[in-house]
Amino acid sequence: MLRYLAVEIDSNIEPELNPRREGLWVLWGATMGLLLLGTAALIAWLQGEGWTSFVRAPFPLCFYNKNLMWLDYYFFFVLMVGFGFLAAALLLIRFAFYPRTDGFYAAFVGTICSSLAGIILFLRVWAVLR
Repeated sequence: MLRYLAVEIDSNIEPELNPRREGLWVLWGATMGLLLLGTAALIAWLQGEGWTSFVRAPFPLCFYNKNLMWLDYYFFFVLMVGFGFLAAALLLIRFAFYPRTDGFYAAFVGTICSSLAGIILFLRVWAVLR
C-alpha cells in the first residue's frame, strides 16, 4: 500500500522535469562557460595584453583604450548569444516536451551570458569615459 502511494506521488509531483536532460544542460552550460572565458582570455592575450594587466585596480589596462577592440566585438557577440538563449527559453517554455527543465536552463544560460557581457561592456564604457 505504501509502495503504491509512493510511486503514485512520485509520478505526479514534477511531470515536466527530466533529470537526464537536466544533467545534459548542466554539462553543456559548464562547457560553454569555460569556452567563453577561455576565448575571452585568448582574445585579450592576442591583442597584446599581458596577463598581469588584468589584475590592476580599478580596471584592467585594456579597458582604457579608446578604440574599439576585438574584445568589445567578442563581448557584444556574447551579449547577443545570451539574448538568443533568452528568446529560446520563451519558446522552450511553451513548446518543449519538458518545459520546466529546458526553459529554466535556457533562461539561466542566457541570463549568465547576457549579464556578464553587459557588465563587462558597461565597465569598458565607464573606464573610457572617466
